[in-house]
Amino acid sequence: MVPLAQQLSTHRIVSAVQKSGGTQLKLVMSFPNYGQAILKPMKQERDEETNFNLYYFSDFERHNAEIAAFHLDRVLGYRRIPPAVGRLVDVVTEIKDITTDHKLARTFFTSPVFLLLQYGACCVWSTPEPRGLPGHDAARPLPGHQTILEVSLETLLQPQQTCSMGERPRLL
Repeated sequence: MVPLAQQLSTHRIVSAVQKSGGTQLKLVMSFPNYGQAILKPMKQERDEETNFNLYYFSDFERHNAEIAAFHLDRVLGYRRIPPAVGRLVDVVTEIKDITTDHKLARTFFTSPVFLLLQYGACCVWSTPEPRGLPGHDAARPLPGHQTILEVSLETLLQPQQTCSMGERPRLL
């Protein structure tokens, strides 16, 4: 398991494409060894608390929940959650410059103080004109410092069709 976590956190990213659907921005990242992972960006600072007046589904999904779920799954012995790690990603060189997804490329913009920001597009909540729930449009881009963004990377497993009938995938 350690080599896989090491690869997720250090291997060069060769492709970044936005994954459709869901309630938050997700990118499919590809690596030189043909492995893939789902990237979920940090949407709010760690010490930022959720406003208790928000409707339940408008709450931000925290990227580190994926990592915590993986570790809890291992402690409990279920071994059903794909490996997940935290990583700092350079938004320019590891996403913007290598993406072939034109929709994703159009979501980058430079702020008035020359910070590169990216807001993505979540199909569930957004409309063609960027409106929707807070945090899912240009009104609240993903937080970052310069061009570095904290993310979670979760191993993308093969489709279930590759498993035998009735067999559930069990991780190492």
